[in-house]
Amino acid sequence: MAKLLLACLKPLTTDDDAGSTPRTTTNGSPDGYQSSAASSSQERRKVAYVELLRRSREPFGIGVEGGTDRHQPAHIAHLRPGGVADKSQALQTGDRILSINGTSTEHLMRSEIAALLDNAGNVVNLEIAYEASPDEEEDESGVLKKTAFLTLTRERNSFGFTISGGSKERRPITVSHVAVGSSAFRHGVLKAGDRVLQINGSDVTAVSQLEAVTLLQSSDDTCTLEIEYDITVHDELLESRGPLQVDLIKPKGASLGISLSGALHLGQPMYISKVKEAGIAERCGALHVRDQLVSINGVTLDNKTIRDAVRLLARSDFNVRLEIIPAHNLTIVPDLSQEEALSDTLSRLSDPHAPHLPGRQSQLSVTSSGSGGHHMLCHPETMRVQLKSDDIGFGLSLHGGVSGKRYRPIKIAVIEDGGPAALAGVLQVGDRIISLNGVNVDGVATAHQALKLVQEGGDVLDMEVIFDVTDAVVPTSGTFDVKMVKTSSLNLGITINGSDKREDNIWISSLKKGGIACRMGTLKPGDVILAINGQSMQNCNLREAAHALRNAGDVVTLTISKECCERPTTGCKNTRAHHVA
Repeated sequence: MAKLLLACLKPLTTDDDAGSTPRTTTNGSPDGYQSSAASSSQERRKVAYVELLRRSREPFGIGVEGGTDRHQPAHIAHLRPGGVADKSQALQTGDRILSINGTSTEHLMRSEIAALLDNAGNVVNLEIAYEASPDEEEDESGVLKKTAFLTLTRERNSFGFTISGGSKERRPITVSHVAVGSSAFRHGVLKAGDRVLQINGSDVTAVSQLEAVTLLQSSDDTCTLEIEYDITVHDELLESRGPLQVDLIKPKGASLGISLSGALHLGQPMYISKVKEAGIAERCGALHVRDQLVSINGVTLDNKTIRDAVRLLARSDFNVRLEIIPAHNLTIVPDLSQEEALSDTLSRLSDPHAPHLPGRQSQLSVTSSGSGGHHMLCHPETMRVQLKSDDIGFGLSLHGGVSGKRYRPIKIAVIEDGGPAALAGVLQVGDRIISLNGVNVDGVATAHQALKLVQEGGDVLDMEVIFDVTDAVVPTSGTFDVKMVKTSSLNLGITINGSDKREDNIWISSLKKGGIACRMGTLKPGDVILAINGQSMQNCNLREAAHALRNAGDVVTLTISKECCERPTTGCKNTRAHHVA
């Protein structure tokens, strides 16, 4: 299996005369740093932005020399072998340190520079200047430049990033630091080293840093940026065969920026169906739409659903190891054009443009991404589900709806653990919504109209839902095993029947619509249960069988017989029914 290590290095390939650069925060508060005269050596240098991440305040492993008290520019004197900086492979001894997390080093003493590093937290953005080799091309190979738009919200009088460069320094307006936890950080797109092309529609490719800061200061509570960013190109991957291991680094709370499709049922392959523009995954250059995801941090996905995979990604901080099979190596390339996708962030979704009723929180959100379809032969069935809101809402999010000439079915995108939707036990991500509170929404409602119907219903949500039942091929006689996996949102949905006599059989009397057993299409009322997880039911009474089924764990294997005479599907004399959740 090929391996690929992707460090957080985002080089900026513009030239710079001197080693120092002015720096101003986006709230307009200059840090007292002014441009210096051009270096007397007139050496041509390049500027790069390097992001380093560390765990538990471990040293970055950077030895610093220089400063105003040493009468020389701050620079890297040595790198501790095996340290964070050394393993990044992005720094070398002799590199000049222009800024640390947006703070210029030009007028700082050596001790102050070292203190900046020590107190930088677990994420540090370094702006460095290095001498380019004579044969280094102006446009570096292996890097693809792309542009993207993003809108940020001002918080505490700042958008959460600092900029450098400008026409006076003969460099683009460039992001030098993104504050952890800020609006810019949470957006998940803006990175140190990104070039700013527009601010609120104004071209800033030929303006000074002061003019760019003025534009940011004059913004309302939001600002819209057009940025240029770099994507690493790995031409050698086109020649790879078999699985590929991709190691990524991401800050705590960040998202990789991928969406997944497939694997609504166990044993089905899982694919990357969307890669977020300018996100961590796209910038690394090794992850693409239709790549099959095989494992996450060593955990195989053979017996996992999309929701399981999303949880693994959400719990992964700092180091994320993905094993993939690139799309060009797949025997059958999936068609994801009609599928939806579940994002690798499972936070409660919200629609900022949706109307809100006075005094009530938004109970439901309608978004453009969610969970996808599968590749098995199925037939649809319909059920009605009524939910009662808790203090937060109904515990689910929807996506889809009419948008211009485009129509997507309104489906369940997220079901939150412990919420009313999960407790109902019959809803699953991907289920299609036909009506909301008695009003048809299939093919006629926009996302906002669906959200409004939910809000107008108050604390009760009545839904008509279509779900898929697998057209399973099972024997009409004999015995066979049926394996079911419990989820956080679906109950088994089995009611069993029998008597208090141990010699009598235990059989299935009914299946709850929308439950796991119903969706599988394998079990039918009248099936006799011979064993539960290998425990024979032939000498158990009904109460003991119900107890065994309730306590069977997350994976339940039923040994079923269809050879016995047909059983009644409702209670009869001397028998009792037990519903098993």
